[in-house]
Amino acid sequence: MLVLDFDGTLTDVEQEGTPFTVGFLQDIARLTGWTLDRVQQRAEQIAALIAADPGSHGWKVDGVIMAPATVDPYLRIKPIAEMIFDEAGIYQDPDARRELLTGTLYSQNYQRTTMHFANGAKDLLVAIMRQELDCYIVTNSHTEPVQEKIRRMGMMLADECDTLYGAAFINWWLPRVHGRAKKYLPGGLDVEPFELRIPGLNRPVQLRRPHYFEVLNKLRNQHGITWAQVTVVGDIFELDLALPLALGGQVGLMVNEYTPAYEVNYLRTRTPYAEVMTGLDQVLPFYERSPGHPRNHW
Repeated sequence: MLVLDFDGTLTDVEQEGTPFTVGFLQDIARLTGWTLDRVQQRAEQIAALIAADPGSHGWKVDGVIMAPATVDPYLRIKPIAEMIFDEAGIYQDPDARRELLTGTLYSQNYQRTTMHFANGAKDLLVAIMRQELDCYIVTNSHTEPVQEKIRRMGMMLADECDTLYGAAFINWWLPRVHGRAKKYLPGGLDVEPFELRIPGLNRPVQLRRPHYFEVLNKLRNQHGITWAQVTVVGDIFELDLALPLALGGQVGLMVNEYTPAYEVNYLRTRTPYAEVMTGLDQVLPFYERSPGHPRNHW
């Protein structure tokens, strides 16, 4: 079974995330009563602070860092909003703040994102469909907006090929999108070890992510396979890959200019269970070598 992350893995997250950031900063200005210029200036200062010491900052849930704060616009905005809210003295209740930032504002501003698929995304998704591989898209984003982007890709295929082919693509992929995976949400989970220490990172990587586990485990059980037969590809090690790797799966890290060096260095020590990828053309060759591919029965 092959599992793909969406934002930053199948998309050019920096290109499509710009309207998300603009809208989020406008919402912060509205909620704090600050001017937009003041919010933008403070956001730039906080971003520089985070970049100077990325290991000490991140996407916090219940006071625990669950993801880095540097890899993409969706991760960068949350600690920026947190610090500004603290300075403005608003939304001090942790649950209300989390729902606002990761639910309401995230969802509203994700609707603003433009469609910028990564190079090779269409070819990869078409190849997976043609081979009828057991593959799913599992993402923190809401299901419907991601499905809409897949639908638009199918409409492009309809224009390039024919209407029936585009419709077949849409019908094949839409049920395979699983949104709101909440990979960032901590909690009780019977996994050992419950955290991972990586050279170069001054904090542990949290492995207890029960909601993400349930999404992956449900799909795994549907196919009656072991964790060793699960391959996950994503662009953020902590969110997408740390848990399935700890459970015995295979993982591929799609790197970009913001990928922390410690993630790359660590995964290069985990061959053949992990691979560092620079393009989507590496996904299927990696999967073909994995125990989960139909041609392999390890």
